[in-house]
Amino acid sequence: MNKLWIALVLLRFIITLLPQSGYIHPDEFFQNPEVVAESIFGFQVHKTWEWTELPLRNAIFPYATSGSAFLALKKLAEFIPGIVNTYTLVVFPRLLMATLSLSLDLLVYKLCQCLRVKADPCLVLLASSYVMPVFCCRTFSNGPETILYALVMLLVLKATQSKAASGGGQKRHSKTRSNYAFWLSVLISYGIFMRLTFVAFAVWPMLYWVFMIYYRSGLPRVISSLFALIPGTILTVGACILTDSLYYGSISIDTLYSFSTDQFVETVSSFEAVRNLTVTPLNFLMYNTDMAKLSQHPIHPRITHFAVNLPLFFLPIVFHLVSSFLSARLQFKKVTFDQINVFLFLGVVIPVGVLSIIPHQEPRYILPVVIPLLVLFCRNFRNMSITFKVSWVTWNIMGFVVFGILHQGGLVPSLGHLGNLSKNTAHTHYNFVFHRTYMPPRHLLASCQSCDSHVMKPSTNQVAVHDLGGADISTLTQTFDRLLQDSEVRGQDSKVRGHEDKSKVAVYVISPSTRHEYFSHLGRYDFHLEEQFPFHLTMEDPMTMINCKNETWMNCAKEFIKTQFSLNLYRVTRIKAP
Repeated sequence: MNKLWIALVLLRFIITLLPQSGYIHPDEFFQNPEVVAESIFGFQVHKTWEWTELPLRNAIFPYATSGSAFLALKKLAEFIPGIVNTYTLVVFPRLLMATLSLSLDLLVYKLCQCLRVKADPCLVLLASSYVMPVFCCRTFSNGPETILYALVMLLVLKATQSKAASGGGQKRHSKTRSNYAFWLSVLISYGIFMRLTFVAFAVWPMLYWVFMIYYRSGLPRVISSLFALIPGTILTVGACILTDSLYYGSISIDTLYSFSTDQFVETVSSFEAVRNLTVTPLNFLMYNTDMAKLSQHPIHPRITHFAVNLPLFFLPIVFHLVSSFLSARLQFKKVTFDQINVFLFLGVVIPVGVLSIIPHQEPRYILPVVIPLLVLFCRNFRNMSITFKVSWVTWNIMGFVVFGILHQGGLVPSLGHLGNLSKNTAHTHYNFVFHRTYMPPRHLLASCQSCDSHVMKPSTNQVAVHDLGGADISTLTQTFDRLLQDSEVRGQDSKVRGHEDKSKVAVYVISPSTRHEYFSHLGRYDFHLEEQFPFHLTMEDPMTMINCKNETWMNCAKEFIKTQFSLNLYRVTRIKAP
């Protein structure tokens, strides 16, 4: 077993335990742990519209991942008081995802065996890629989608390379073909429910599977193989629809138990049950074909995935593949594409091409192509140059630092601080205003007033989170006026009633340090800087140069981090008129 690969896998788990402070995208939290934290811990959470107004997301994935991790954490809390906190709420789901990511290493090894490619270089490249700790070890659905894609590719290769793909009509071979078809249908059906975009990844392996069966055995065998997909599809689709319908409340457990056989047949035949079912991929498709709704999301040029996102993940590999191809063509050398190279190459190009049709293009959407891309590279470039190795290491260190540590890196640590702050005093109504940051996951505050005492002591404080996003200054000041007025009205009411109201109102604002000058112009408020959380890189409010004349290098660096590279926490009060 490759020692370097073992060391990189251990590093993957160490990085997960640190944990990484970088906050890549709200979906990491709001499509997974934020969804289940309320039902398991009783925390105050914020469920986004796709879980409340229009059901777009399958409920199995968040409960199978963060739900399992939180249940284990809740059980540990019975024996270890205080274990439920911001750190463990972040780390436990990520540890589960890191463990799950090991299946990717195994699948790459199996693919290399299947294709007679030396596995060690592929495993080292995969384990040293920053996408493993930064994307696959977080609670994005793109990590499991990558696993499903690798599984589908492996099953298709095994199915088309086995004797069952072409051999006669023996009963054993027929059973083997049915087994491959069953598991392919299960994986693809669930992949589509987890992420509808999985269709883009499934289309090429399935076309290859059908073509190879037709090429070797003819049309009748293709038809029988397609029919063999039906049982697994019905079983998986039925289970997903039933789960989502129960979760979103379109049907209830009592309704299911109350059905007799005759009632069930009558309901299905009248299509009453169909109208009441929640089919999340269908809802997702209807939403994403509505241009008015799509316009609410960032629109990217169609070339973004190919020109920006693919190099962003794998620049040294993409550059090496493209430059080698162009160099061969310019020297009039014949470029050969055997069957396996075509399979792997189209396993990258077709999914990225299909996803490029969609105008909203985030880098993580093409994450699953990491598998065929790495295997394709290792199959054709067995001897990696020193230049490539240096560029690969440099690129992945840079990617990890930017996305794993710096990007919105102060937000998660600030939530841990605010969670502790809200527990330090009693009978206080805390208002946390987030301005010019990504959406703050409420469950990381670990705040609850009616949670199980075995998990944590219920709080006597009220905690309200006000997410202003990129709102302008006027919206910010209106929010301050309203919250501070509530505080003043409460104090006046207390005096009128003739007794002291023990409850207090505290208003805090959390904003990037690059916005500090904006607050200095809001003259009617006092902003007391309570805490700074480095290192916080925000693309929306870029850094500016600072004047470091007559300062040592170390002092200049400290000043730069404080003023340009941090997330600031201010206590806000109104300046009283003289």
